[in-house]
Amino acid sequence: MTLLWAGFVSIALVSCGLVLRRDEPLSDLHIYYGALAHMQSGRPLYEYVAENGGPFTYPPFAALVLWPITAVPESVVRVAWLAMTCLAVVQVAALSTRPARGHPTIARRQRSSSARRSRRSARSRPGWASASVKSRAASSHRPSRMSAVPRL
Repeated sequence: MTLLWAGFVSIALVSCGLVLRRDEPLSDLHIYYGALAHMQSGRPLYEYVAENGGPFTYPPFAALVLWPITAVPESVVRVAWLAMTCLAVVQVAALSTRPARGHPTIARRQRSSSARRSRRSARSRPGWASASVKSRAASSHRPSRMSAVPRL
């Protein structure tokens, strides 16, 4: 398990290094930030074009959701964005390795569902229950779905 986590950490570190080495790291975030600042100054959202030539091509809902990022400098947003991305990778790794670790909740569910199946197959329906289903089906004019159920 430790080897698996070492792999996840390595992937996260290499990804961060590659992002930071690019000429323009997090270019989409730069476009979001610039377009929002553009819009907050009273200009139309879809007229924004970044210095690298990238226009704002995202849905307006993205601008609404990301509106608060312009409250802090873009450099702070970049660091926070990268940190949250790394945390998301860690969370996905934790969730994906949970069954492999024999998580107690999953093991408990598996035990309880197999116990329910064995209890269900071990017991039979009491005679009075099947007789009442038959009498109800016979007394009604509509065909009952219950009458077609075979007795176990």
